[in-house]
Amino acid sequence: MAAEEWGVIDSRYDWSVGAWNELFRLHPGWPGRIIANINLELPAHAHGKKHKIRSVYEYRRFLQQQLRALPEPMAKLYPKGIGVVCPIETWSDDFSLAIAGVPSMVNEFGEGSFMETHYHSQYDNDGAYDEQVYLFHHLLYSRLLLAFDQTALPPLNFADRLVAFGESIQSQRLSPTFEGALRKTLATCIDRAERLAAYTEERNELYATLLHKDAGLAAALAQDEAGRRADLLAAFRFCEDTFTRLDWGEQAMFGHVACEQNLASLHRAAWQLAAGDGAAALRSLCEIDDNRYAAAFDEAVVEYFADHAQNQPADRLLWGAGRLTGRLPLRALIEAIRTQAALPEPDFSQEVSELHTLQKKEQQHLEQLLREENQGLAELARMLKKMLPKGASIKPKREKKKKANGKKNKPKRTEE
Repeated sequence: MAAEEWGVIDSRYDWSVGAWNELFRLHPGWPGRIIANINLELPAHAHGKKHKIRSVYEYRRFLQQQLRALPEPMAKLYPKGIGVVCPIETWSDDFSLAIAGVPSMVNEFGEGSFMETHYHSQYDNDGAYDEQVYLFHHLLYSRLLLAFDQTALPPLNFADRLVAFGESIQSQRLSPTFEGALRKTLATCIDRAERLAAYTEERNELYATLLHKDAGLAAALAQDEAGRRADLLAAFRFCEDTFTRLDWGEQAMFGHVACEQNLASLHRAAWQLAAGDGAAALRSLCEIDDNRYAAAFDEAVVEYFADHAQNQPADRLLWGAGRLTGRLPLRALIEAIRTQAALPEPDFSQEVSELHTLQKKEQQHLEQLLREENQGLAELARMLKKMLPKGASIKPKREKKKKANGKKNKPKRTEE
């Protein structure tokens, strides 16, 4: 599926082109019909002492349930066990499938040293082959495949994405009214997502039982749930379209997160300049969008590559189309700080003032992004309500350690 030889020139998003083409051009009818994609990357090599499945948020709990049921020899093959991490990242084909509407997962392969020292080099040879690990991958992912095959409904739980969304809102400058309205919509979404997940789990348990007792009744149940099955996959695609965005390093995140990070860097740079530390301020500014390149290359070079990410038709931006939330070019400010820092007695007052102005603009940008995301939450809440069975009282199976609202936590990737 990778089809790396397809490629595309003069586009920032020039890898995983084969997977994107397969879903968006060759087989656009697959999304809405396929409930899971399992991608295997380097399955004969242990990339650490803990095996991780990198998955879309919505399958985290289902995967954890399956991992808890593993035979002890499998569960203990890795010294630190087996876990699930979210969300999907852009460095493998499963990202293109996920944004197309196919819930995806991959054996995590990017965190170990192998990627830095061996991958795509002359050292990437049969010496890295581990037969026991290879067998483990076959057994584990075959079990997962069979588990998915015994479901009448895709076991999607939207609550984890929503909880992660709430935890990622870090800004201390949002008005109580603004943030309160947002979190109220979020809480409604989470409640409906949990109740829908409980219903889905009950129906899948019944379906799995019927498969072994009465195949006709199992088929009838699956047929009865065909509409809800399609609606669940449509809601998943909606979440990917609405909430999955990229920063300038191709990291997948919620749209507002990159803006919040920019605000934090602007604030830090301002007080660093006020303290007279121009070098530290420059490091902070280089964390914003693509400004690390502005600090190192000519303007023509920087703009040339920025155009590869922005000024392209969607069919050339592929899986990156529409996912950047903005760009804050700071070349002039960086050069001004460098000029002042070279003086015997630098005066950064003008640059500090400019940073304060930029903070105000970026705050407005953040609030606009959150308003758009709030609209997305409201639409998702309507979609979830439509999928809940009429007249049924369903109690959500909440995870104790997850909170819908409360104290703001540092943004983090879900891992367990």
